[in-house]
Order: sequence, then C-alpha cells, then structure tokens
Amino acid sequence: MPVLEGIAADVKEGADALAGIRPGGFVKQSFIDYPGHIAAVVYTAGCNMRCRYCHNPGLVDPRRLERLSSDEICGCARWLSDNRHLLDAVVVSGGEPTLHSGLVDALRWLKSLGLKVKLDTNGSRPGVLENVLTEGLVDKVSMDLKARPDLESYRSICGDMLDEAMLGAVMRSLDLLSAWKGDVEIRSTLLKPFHDSDSIRKMRAAVAGVWTVQRFRDDFTLLPCHALPISPAEVLAALGCDEPISAGMCFR
Repeated sequence: MPVLEGIAADVKEGADALAGIRPGGFVKQSFIDYPGHIAAVVYTAGCNMRCRYCHNPGLVDPRRLERLSSDEICGCARWLSDNRHLLDAVVVSGGEPTLHSGLVDALRWLKSLGLKVKLDTNGSRPGVLENVLTEGLVDKVSMDLKARPDLESYRSICGDMLDEAMLGAVMRSLDLLSAWKGDVEIRSTLLKPFHDSDSIRKMRAAVAGVWTVQRFRDDFTLLPCHALPISPAEVLAALGCDEPISAGMCFR
C-alpha cells in the first residue's frame, strides 16, 4: 500500500479500519478494562439499547453522540502502531461494537499489531459475534447480562426498544460464549429496584462460568437512575453462599 499524504502505510490501513467502527473515544492506557493487562481502549459510537445506568451516554444518546474526527482517528491508529510496545492489549468497547460493519476489519488490524484483543458487547448480534469468534479475532469477550432472561426485566433496564427477538439474540450469544474455549466474562450491574433475590438466582443460573458483578457508577448515567447497588453480601445471601468462590462469582 503506498504512503498517502505523508501517512505511513500501516497507519493509513489502521485509520481506515478504525473508521469502520465509528470511534467515539480513545484511551491510550487503561489498567482496569482488561484485568491483568495494560490496554488501550477504543470506544465505538452508537448502541441499540438504552440502559438507564449506562455511564457512557455520549456514545449512546443520538442527541449528544460523540464521534472522533478523521484526524483524531488517524492519531489513534498512529499512536497504537508506534506505541504497541507499551501495551499488552486493546479493548474495543462502546456503545455496541457489533453494530458496525467494519468490526471484523478493525479487529484484524488490531490483531496484526501483535496485541491481545478484548471485545465488550451486549450480546444483541450473535451472528457478528460468531464470525469474530470463528475467525479467532479476539482473545477475550466481556458480555453484559442486564437482567434475568425475560422481556419485562430486560426492558426495565434497557428500554422499550428491546423486543423478544433481541432478547432471544442475547441468549444465543450467551450460549455461543458458553461453548467457546476462549476467555469469557459475563458481567452484570445489580441494582434495587431492578433486581431482587429471584433475579440474582436466575441470572446466576444463566451463566455457565464465572459471573462478574461490577460496581454501579452513579456519577454520570444515561437516564436519572434512582437506584441503590445490591451489596456483595446481599448477592451471596440470595444464592445461599458465604464466599464468592463457592458461588462462582467475582465482584469488582
């Protein structure tokens, strides 16, 4: 590939690939998004859910949707190419990355840097997820399980745009990841009044492996979220367990 407008060929390729996932944000180094690794994070713009407690509203709400400029995307690709030795991995998060037709090309380019790649998803596009897994384009997938697997519970968090077909898609993604031999994290944010003891038990039953319960961030949410986090002790009590390890759980 020729060098265009003074941009190195690999950077041009990377910028084109990243543009296909509509980046809305970029973090050069994170120590929390891929536990155990130093990772850059690419945030994609746009989502097909409207989770009340979403802490990235600028990537979700069409009225305030954030998107990087072409120059900024080129800068991200250049930084990743030039500084890959400072990283272990790249996380593609959102928004919802699987909405973008350029996801496969972006993941291929990120893998070409010799870095591990983690994908964050809400599980609503199992066909895309299956392609990504089959091609070996990711080393880890983190999928959100929003509520117990019934339409009313999911809608209470994700909004009325979620229908039976989308809920079925989420469950198919959960099955795909249960069968995948790679590194999988199924994670949830548990809040009163949206979750109760029955929700906790049914969500735990839906997860084949370790279930991660993550801390509620109430500083910046998509919608006013007058909710209280459910404590680890309350979660364990609902499951009849004394320790996270006996419940097959992780709290973070």
